[in-house]
Amino acid sequence: MLLQNGRLRSAANRIYYGMFYASIGLLATRDLKSSRHSGVITLLADNFVRTGILPKETYRHLGRAFDIRTQGDYKDMVVLEEPALQEMLTDAKAFVATVEELVVRFLDQT
Repeated sequence: MLLQNGRLRSAANRIYYGMFYASIGLLATRDLKSSRHSGVITLLADNFVRTGILPKETYRHLGRAFDIRTQGDYKDMVVLEEPALQEMLTDAKAFVATVEELVVRFLDQT
């Protein structure tokens, strides 16, 4: 709805946070946590990407979303473009779906 109504900065923020909280859920399957965004992203890379569990391209979606969200939240003169946010939303849906599959798989193993 935010994207459809031209609330691009808010849309970027919410899209990223969906990915961020999915990441926290995945980290929780390994009793990993961080209070910082950069810490969550690093823990994800170290424990899931480098081990081949999470595909690199899927992980890159999170990094791009983080960058866009940061610009939208903290840089006044940045203009966010709707096509880029549409792509971000598509990437976020794929990211969350992949992470959800991994969480379910890991929970089923316990």
